[in-house]
Amino acid sequence: MDNLAIVQNVLKEFGKIIDLDSIALNDTGSCKLVLDDLEIHLEIDDATDSLMLLSPVAEGTEQLMADALELNLFWGHLNGCRFTLLRSINVLALLNRLPTTGLDITVFEKELNTFADTALTWKRAFNEMPVPDEQPTMPDCELQKQNLLNQI
Repeated sequence: MDNLAIVQNVLKEFGKIIDLDSIALNDTGSCKLVLDDLEIHLEIDDATDSLMLLSPVAEGTEQLMADALELNLFWGHLNGCRFTLLRSINVLALLNRLPTTGLDITVFEKELNTFADTALTWKRAFNEMPVPDEQPTMPDCELQKQNLLNQI
């Protein structure tokens, strides 16, 4: 079975669970879920035989991008996800990939829940970050990282 068919079957089952009949990937192999205050984009990546989960978490600033690169080292706080820049819209997003091999509704639900929780946590943390002018004398980068980690 090809990647598109695998994911379409999983999404069909997921739609039944959440009472949504029309959840499916479009012709380009992508779709968007909106869960409360969180937007999650799903997209097939045939090159890696995976389903990408992508969620915007903050407007991109130079300092935030630099800090996000450092935060990518903290596997535990990111639950296997990574931050990435969506350059065309200047947004920092959280990204995870699920292998399509062995992907079923149980794996999808578990991974989607973990991803959504992680994205929402970081979205809130970034939105609650103090404005740089209000920060004490600690270097901006270090203080922002410390603030983020304290909020998690």
